[in-house]
Amino acid sequence: LILGPVFTGEGWWGFVGLDDCTRERDWDETDVRAVRDLAAVVSDAVMRDREVASRRLVDDPYEQLILEGPAVAYIDAPDEAATTLYISPQVEQVLGYTCDEWTQNGDLWVQILHPDDRALALAENGRHNETGEPFRLEYRLFAKDGSMVWVRDEATLVRDEWGTPLHSVGVMLDITDRKRA
Repeated sequence: LILGPVFTGEGWWGFVGLDDCTRERDWDETDVRAVRDLAAVVSDAVMRDREVASRRLVDDPYEQLILEGPAVAYIDAPDEAATTLYISPQVEQVLGYTCDEWTQNGDLWVQILHPDDRALALAENGRHNETGEPFRLEYRLFAKDGSMVWVRDEATLVRDEWGTPLHSVGVMLDITDRKRA
């Protein structure tokens, strides 16, 4: 058995090795050099992978904000049902629906609105789409498991250079604990 340690900028990472499972073997200098070179290649690959991951955080902090932030981020069409064009993965943690379930059912938001909040939420959405003023509302939604979730929802209408509404971008925060308190 011949082993070569793999080091990264943070110290020892692991090792690579060769073993002749069929017979006893004396490893010569060429074998040792090959394992040492392989360990260096693995070390370079690990450091490059970490650098790419680190650069992604620096190069695209917006992606990290959307994918890892505490809020459900979304993009909706400027229509009556606020048809969801995109929703971040946090929706599954907050409401139990996958991103695909949310985007494939165009009016899921309307369907899961609490009946006591539906008229106000739809009216606020209509006002938002018509005036372009921000959407800001606290209301209740039913999660996939039937539980009730309070959310603070804020959205901004995005327009093209001619003023035509393109979509709304927004965030929903789970405020259920605050409402219970």
